[in-house]
Amino acid sequence: MKNNNKIIFLDIDGVMNSKITSEKYFNKFIEKRYKSTFDAPMYLRVGIMNPKRIHIKWLNYIIKKTKAKIVISSAWREDFTIIGWNHFFSALGIKGEVVGLTEHLYTERGLEIDKFLTDNKINYYVILDDDYDYALPHIKKHWVLCSNHSGLTKEKAEEAINILKK
Repeated sequence: MKNNNKIIFLDIDGVMNSKITSEKYFNKFIEKRYKSTFDAPMYLRVGIMNPKRIHIKWLNYIIKKTKAKIVISSAWREDFTIIGWNHFFSALGIKGEVVGLTEHLYTERGLEIDKFLTDNKINYYVILDDDYDYALPHIKKHWVLCSNHSGLTKEKAEEAINILKK
């Protein structure tokens, strides 16, 4: 039985945060108050890597246009349960529902995504990631490669929407 849900496999670092947004956060909250990042309290250091507003805007845009659900494929996936991810995302203003986490197989992320696709019979999906070297040939056409410098942008969001609408 095939699953008609649309799924976004979501990486965090380099997609929902980026070098540009992390540097802005660093300059605003840390650089002026502390000698180094390590002198800053943990909550500020962690904030550097949290998803940023501009990337949340484009993720919400994809979700609004496609009604897609989210599966966390990031190395962050083990930081929360599905319920925890939904609370975290809700607090950040992310409108989508997290419905799964890829299993940590201690291998390439593409293989972990492929296992999730097979186990859940997913047919409509997009992969938002800033790394591409582990993409399997049959899932490459679903891959939207974000730059870790700029993260998820309007252009990448449009690319994701086009993939999900096929």
